[in-house]
Amino acid sequence: MKYLLVLFTVAIGLWSLDSMAIDLAMKFSVNKVGDNHEIEKSVTWNPNTQEAIVRMGLVPSFIDPALSDKNVDFSTAKTVQVVPVDMPELAEACNQVTQWQFEYRPGLPNYLMYITLKGPDCQHLAEYLELYNTRFRFVQVSTQTDAIDVAVQISQ
Repeated sequence: MKYLLVLFTVAIGLWSLDSMAIDLAMKFSVNKVGDNHEIEKSVTWNPNTQEAIVRMGLVPSFIDPALSDKNVDFSTAKTVQVVPVDMPELAEACNQVTQWQFEYRPGLPNYLMYITLKGPDCQHLAEYLELYNTRFRFVQVSTQTDAIDVAVQISQ
């Protein structure tokens, strides 16, 4: 009976540890181009559908060591959640990501991300997402070996 209790306690501990797993992290800044150091980002707002289509060039500033040597295709994610870290209340009116295309390949100096945000306040968030240190949480991204959750933070 004592053995069964210990086994049960260990199983519950492992299960709770798995449910509290932290997302693997990546941080990028928006690429600056030209003599004026303009940011490489464009936003198209559709007021009829309340969608903001964002295209941005990104430069990696931190890649989790567990991801640094893996090819990661974020289009395989089941869902994407958006959280502006510095102003989380913006996510109340812009909380849906409907389309995304982003791929990480180790060693490349910069990347392109396309993402579509849907909601009444998404135009504002899309135009200033690097100022709000926006985090995109990609859920169940397929890698070469397994499915992982990855938090990608965009900053200045």
